[in-house]
Amino acid sequence: MKLLREYEPTGVRRFNGSYLQRNDAVNRAYSKLGHRYSLINFNCEHFANWVQFGRLESSQVTTGFVILASAVFLKLIATDE
Repeated sequence: MKLLREYEPTGVRRFNGSYLQRNDAVNRAYSKLGHRYSLINFNCEHFANWVQFGRLESSQVTTGFVILASAVFLKLIATDE
């Protein structure tokens, strides 16, 4: 596989599940092949969670938005004085 010749995996998240669940995970992975990458809407964590759990979510993106919202809120409070 060309991808593995160019990149070396640094870790693999173990999949816990039955044969049917593993088969569903493979089908979910295939369903997103060719999907355009987006830092906010579809990054590598979104893909991994989609394959593993069937949920398109990224805790990294959520954390980033919380930090950004907090910074904006603090800036608004600081400029109000």
